[in-house]
Amino acid sequence: MKNSSFNALALISIWVVLTILFPAVVNNYVINKYQVPEALDAMVEQRDGYHEKWDLEKNATMTGFYEAYPQFNNYPVPEDRFSWIWYYGMQHMGDLAAKETSAEMMEKIILRNTISEKVALFVPTMHAQLSFNNLAGTDMVSHLSFLKALTQFHEQLRLDFYPRIFDRKPANSVNWEKHDTKFYIAEYNFSWIYLMLPTFFITIVITFFGLFNLRKL
Repeated sequence: MKNSSFNALALISIWVVLTILFPAVVNNYVINKYQVPEALDAMVEQRDGYHEKWDLEKNATMTGFYEAYPQFNNYPVPEDRFSWIWYYGMQHMGDLAAKETSAEMMEKIILRNTISEKVALFVPTMHAQLSFNNLAGTDMVSHLSFLKALTQFHEQLRLDFYPRIFDRKPANSVNWEKHDTKFYIAEYNFSWIYLMLPTFFITIVITFFGLFNLRKL
């Protein structure tokens, strides 16, 4: 039989391993196993894709823009002076240049989250933390859903403002009351059974182990 000091030290050690060391090891493994250099690459590609269009013929820039927004084909793009449709066409081409890399980055981020969730099924402390993050809407899946909704919101703004900008209409032509503050409402997919099951399972295992040791006394 161990004394109380040993038991207290053992409990503290187990608590430190489960709440600090093991989650840190898993996090370090996931970050190094699934590195995301695409984060920097996407930014560089987006900026290069935009800036290089200053040195190209404007028709080359507008091809991709017209493919995405064929409703603006009737707007002329003068070669000898600045035009707003050409400016936003360059911005769009920059986004296209980084589109594939951005998709790869998102896939790796989702993979990181998936691996962490699978490991957490066997670590109650990690599982509880990830589950509460999900409940609070601060987990990675919720963040990516917000980014997707934000992209759709920006697209709606483009479709509303582009015609006014290209027609050089004044600011008072816009119905500003229509553009009030928007709020993102997350769609929660939370299960209390999923939250409690790993904790319940480890409790059963510890209880069985404790009863087995009690029989030895």
